[in-house]
Amino acid sequence: MKTLAFIFLAVLFFFPATAQTSYFVENDSLRVQFRTNNQNGLGLFSIEHHHLILIPDYQPPLFRLDLETPSADIGLDATSGWQQITWQSTDSTSAVIRFAQPMDTLAPDSLEVLVYVDLDGNGIDWDMEVRGLGQSSLYLVYFPQIDLTAPGNDYAFVPQYSGKLVHNPALDTVWDYHAHYPDGWESTMSYMAYYGDDYGIYFGMHDPEANFKYFGLSVPVRRELRSDVVWLAPDTGRPGNDWEMPGKFRWEVFRGDWYDAAMIYRRWASQHAAWWPSNDSIRLARRQKMSATGLWCYAFMDDETDMQLMEDDMREFAAYFDFPVGFVMYNWNYHDRDDDYPAYFPERTGLDSLIAHLHRDDSVRLVPYINGRMYDTDLPDYQTHGYPHAAKQSDETTVWTQHFNGNTFAVMYPTRRPWQDTLRYATDQLSNRLHTDGVYFDQVGAAGTVPCFDSSHDHPRGGGHHWFSGYQNLLQRSAEIQTPSQFMTTEGGGDFIANRFEGLYTLGWQTTGLVPAYMAVYGGTVDLFGYTTGTSMYGDQRFFGRMGLAASYGIQPGGLSMWIALHRDNMTAERRQALEYVRDLGRMRYRLRNFMSFGRFLRPLNLQGAVPTVSFTMWDRGTARDTTAPAVQHSIWQSGDSVCVYLTNIRRYDPAGSPAAVDFSFRFEAGRYALAYPVEMYVMTPTGESRRTVLNADSDIQVSLNDLETKAYIFKGNALNTASSRTKSLRLIPNPARENFRIENLPEGAELRISDMSGRIMRYIHYRRNTPVEVNGWPAGLYLITAKRGDSSYRGILIKH
Repeated sequence: MKTLAFIFLAVLFFFPATAQTSYFVENDSLRVQFRTNNQNGLGLFSIEHHHLILIPDYQPPLFRLDLETPSADIGLDATSGWQQITWQSTDSTSAVIRFAQPMDTLAPDSLEVLVYVDLDGNGIDWDMEVRGLGQSSLYLVYFPQIDLTAPGNDYAFVPQYSGKLVHNPALDTVWDYHAHYPDGWESTMSYMAYYGDDYGIYFGMHDPEANFKYFGLSVPVRRELRSDVVWLAPDTGRPGNDWEMPGKFRWEVFRGDWYDAAMIYRRWASQHAAWWPSNDSIRLARRQKMSATGLWCYAFMDDETDMQLMEDDMREFAAYFDFPVGFVMYNWNYHDRDDDYPAYFPERTGLDSLIAHLHRDDSVRLVPYINGRMYDTDLPDYQTHGYPHAAKQSDETTVWTQHFNGNTFAVMYPTRRPWQDTLRYATDQLSNRLHTDGVYFDQVGAAGTVPCFDSSHDHPRGGGHHWFSGYQNLLQRSAEIQTPSQFMTTEGGGDFIANRFEGLYTLGWQTTGLVPAYMAVYGGTVDLFGYTTGTSMYGDQRFFGRMGLAASYGIQPGGLSMWIALHRDNMTAERRQALEYVRDLGRMRYRLRNFMSFGRFLRPLNLQGAVPTVSFTMWDRGTARDTTAPAVQHSIWQSGDSVCVYLTNIRRYDPAGSPAAVDFSFRFEAGRYALAYPVEMYVMTPTGESRRTVLNADSDIQVSLNDLETKAYIFKGNALNTASSRTKSLRLIPNPARENFRIENLPEGAELRISDMSGRIMRYIHYRRNTPVEVNGWPAGLYLITAKRGDSSYRGILIKH
């Protein structure tokens, strides 16, 4: 439990209150005002950032509780019905607001709610406790609920797929985004953002154990945006289930766009999230194997399959490509797809020989499909082996189900040891008896969490982190029996399991307004592969648009049918054009794996020039979405002292004619990437490299890129040395920065000097730990920071965007 180490400043008793009283928390960046009302409540009244009002006059209740009492179900909120509200604070930047003695006669007299407010730089950390429930049970907690102004010419960011932008979200009252988390489609990460020209707001559910929650953004009235989070309490239905909010809710003002919001989430997740991927030697070995795959396709088998012909086709497909290719293998046993899970064995006769023959060289990766979530309710052993371990609804008997291929499947709860043993056995058979390269666990990283209310299970009823912790344990147990050269993959990309898989099959991440925020957060920690293209659409712009966009995001090309590369002697010009583009993308992804698999995804560039657009459809979970995108798709990556600018032209042309060129330029500035001149530059193509040239200063790089051409510009320099052996390196947060920054390891009162790279002093101050250093309005570039306190010297480089 949290401790109340606070100096008592005020106690307000409302019987009822007759006057309004205001309370504040503030620092140099933010001023947050709360105000009591004449309804025995307290509400959030205003948030100011440098005198700019960020929220409208009306606010929803800061919290709401849904309780099950011995007499009836009731709801309580912050704005009314409390006999006692107490404000406690030790300084101007933090407070605890205590709500006690509810006036509703059905509520327990002992009930109290503690709301914690803590300002940190440009942000507010919100926390909460509910205790003293007595014989009542907590069911749902709505906290926090905050409205903000959204005047237009702005964007909302939501974590759907790799990230989605919605332009002018509050110009009407129709738009609404809400999703459960954890999930691998609608909420792959647990943060959202809103930004316009003047400021942005980051909404982060900083919960390190991925507890079940429901969050979103909506439009209560025109030109206003509401953020809310709903928590399902653990042990719901049990009296006295006092609750402490997991982690914190972070509400932060920033200057920038979706990429800046992603960096806030990355900084938190990389330091605190229990799922952040490690770089231990075994995971690194598995990732090396996964990353050294340039292209993926699927291999379907059935009762008519001749295993020798299947082997021949797979070998012919792989032979066309001069890099390793991967096969996701379906129906490798005697059951139809989406039928009889988890009865996976015996495998088809001849499968063992096919795998052994294809492994005579290192040109293929063979990854059979299993389902990591479902149990067919028609199986003879379902009642004894499936039903007891399935996730149950609130009546404790009805099972959560899904329906595929005319079959009904029970959703299994991942904490259950027998279910873990079932998947561990399948992994063992595939990995150690059949010697596959990996295992594909369908649905685990895609399908959403379901709460389980079965009181006989080894987890609390309802809410909590047990879906997350259950899968963490299940997948760890399965991975333990694999060799370091074998890997695990799943569908989707829910970040709560990013540490347990080496590959995420993102075939369905398609909609309008996509941005690569997931790559900005998790780039360098896990590989993404596959994208639904519709192989039969190879003569259509949608094929090239989807393939090229995914490739620019660093996704290993895939989701293809084998036949696109078979029987090449009599293929059409359209199929040859598509196949050659796919090969180019695969070659580049394979050659650039040190960047795209192990490097960092950086802020996209501003391409200068008349870059045309192309239109095509994205396949958004069964719905075609019309999309318009620049013909030149690009991304930028950094690995050590090297930077890669990846470019692909997705515009299709008539194969009977000739491609047109798109001419444009981009600016390369070494200082943005903490590199020093001279810098070597060369151009990588699917078939080779250009001669190296030397850059001695910031330069505009001129590019001419033909339709369906792919190339990369590689810049290699020397990393700037920011500290000598006798000088401590400064930890700057954030870095890069746009508006301000703070220093984590600099003592109070240290002499701080900031100069640009020409030596001009920009600022000389005595550092105050609770005051961010303002750099708003400074030119973008590199700044040298030196500091001294006593005998200690400090040095650092700030990148200003």
